[in-house]
Amino acid sequence: MFLRTDDAGVLMRNFHFGRSRRIAWSEISHFADGCYTKEGVTSWSLVIALCTGKQVPVLCSVLAPVDEVMAAAREAAQPHGIPAELTGLPAKSGGRPAERGLYDDPGGQDGLRYWDGRRWSPLLPMDIGESSSKNVQEAPASWSELPMADGRWTYAAVAARVSTVRSVVGAAIAAGFLALILVNQPWLYQHPKMSVGAWVAAAVSAAVFIALFALMARASWLERRHFLKLDAAAKRALGN
Repeated sequence: MFLRTDDAGVLMRNFHFGRSRRIAWSEISHFADGCYTKEGVTSWSLVIALCTGKQVPVLCSVLAPVDEVMAAAREAAQPHGIPAELTGLPAKSGGRPAERGLYDDPGGQDGLRYWDGRRWSPLLPMDIGESSSKNVQEAPASWSELPMADGRWTYAAVAARVSTVRSVVGAAIAAGFLALILVNQPWLYQHPKMSVGAWVAAAVSAAVFIALFALMARASWLERRHFLKLDAAAKRALGN
């Protein structure tokens, strides 16, 4: 994988080994922030935006230091008058944050905003992020142009209800499975085909199953508390 530049344009090879692509400078509109997600982890990547509106991800940029890639892109683009206003933050098409979560206010105000995937929440107090397990991320000034909540912001309230359902379902499955084992315990003890090894394996499997759903229930309950706190802060900000 590589990205090389010369007077004619850029030569790129992504994960499709053996297939290189040449893009002329005249075809490029600008360089932009992008994102790449693997195994639940989202990283920044460079994107070549074409004049046709198509975006070409530069996947090899994920493997290099972000600052070095941005500096190299700016240096290569400058002689050709191609914009390279890069922030180094993971972003989707249209310059939107790649991940939902709390960010510093992109408008520069003293407070935080939550990006729900479509728009920003009302301005929230700084201490709203202290109890969150997720880090507060920085936000470039250009993101202040993205849609802001107009009127009541309902995302946090809806997310809290969804988290409540997940927590209840997880707890119910864990409790139900535990009850099923306890009710059938005498029969299992007397089962003639159950050796000691089989018993141990069954007990470990059951414990893991119950623990997974119990942990899911707890995580969802903590997430519920977080969204309720966001919803209350948003209501105060809007005067509701």
